[in-house]
Amino acid sequence: MQGLPPAPEATTLRRAAAVLPLAFAVLAGTAFGADAPREGDVAPRAGDGAPRAGDAPPRAGDPAPSPPPALRTLTDTEAEPLVAGLKKAVRARKAEDALPALEAIAGVTHKDFDPLLSKCLIHPHATIAEKTAALFGDRPGPKTTGTIWRAWIHPVNDKRWAVKSAMLASLGRLGATLDAKQYDEVEKIWKMAPNVPAMNAVTAYFTAVRTDKRPCKLLGMWLDEPRAGSVNDASNPPAGYWEARWKLWQATKGGAIAALKAITGQTFDSSAQAKAWFDANPKFGVKW
Repeated sequence: MQGLPPAPEATTLRRAAAVLPLAFAVLAGTAFGADAPREGDVAPRAGDGAPRAGDAPPRAGDPAPSPPPALRTLTDTEAEPLVAGLKKAVRARKAEDALPALEAIAGVTHKDFDPLLSKCLIHPHATIAEKTAALFGDRPGPKTTGTIWRAWIHPVNDKRWAVKSAMLASLGRLGATLDAKQYDEVEKIWKMAPNVPAMNAVTAYFTAVRTDKRPCKLLGMWLDEPRAGSVNDASNPPAGYWEARWKLWQATKGGAIAALKAITGQTFDSSAQAKAWFDANPKFGVKW
């Protein structure tokens, strides 16, 4: 593996290893483990519902996602048992008690669904909130984007990066654009929750929307392979930090390339190459 230093041997580095990873993670905006489970969360089961938002990076040249299919509006009689199921989901303490009710409303809608789904977006159980967030991408409506953003800024979802990633995937599916504050929130996912699903959710969103130029520099700077400094420098993080950083980069670089191609029509393999193109095309409107 290129770019990885040998295991540190110097006494200075061994002493520093205990404190440097966290310090460098904070400085770089890469606090690994920020998406740790909270009380009440359960590990996802194999085959449990849809895959997590952002698990697979988009490929350069992939077509834009198709619009969500039209939902069939149910009569009050048809909706009654489904509404009852959603009410139970709101009160559920275990994910397995709520997920069947969420799955049952696929392809259909009713005026009584949305208020209950809004409550599920801020459910104390993160898995229920995440699955609900994923549903909204197929449930367009005049209030859908506002509902998602109200749940996004709710204190319960403050650091629930998997929930926010699912929300972002739905926003991309809906073609929702971001105002300045919302963009800052999405950029925060990239910087504060550097795990593969979260970062791929960000690049998948910008690949789907295609018209937002604001992340170009952020994504372009992620194209270069992470490389360690001198192993004899006490300020250099230990080998484990750089190995984790390299694996993260390897799994998410493809998404950054695809998002940049969707926005610019160009394929970049390095930060220098991206910078040179933006500098040569000032009318595009991105300043490096």
